[in-house]
Amino acid sequence: MQSIILQIIPQNPRVSSKVLDKLSEIFIGVGHLMLGSIVIPYLVDKFDPRFILIGVASALISWSIGLWLVSK
Repeated sequence: MQSIILQIIPQNPRVSSKVLDKLSEIFIGVGHLMLGSIVIPYLVDKFDPRFILIGVASALISWSIGLWLVSK
């Protein structure tokens, strides 16, 4: 089974640095979107710490993925 998985998934990625840069920009943009659409409304209109934490966590995860892709 392990040999089948290794044949399906290559060890070296087949994407160029240009594709990784574009994916990084997308993830960083999604992080901004999460911050602007989840965190800001619940800070200004109705205060709900659960949604604020969810928005901040999702934005940080998205930004982390974007930065990780830049470093590749």
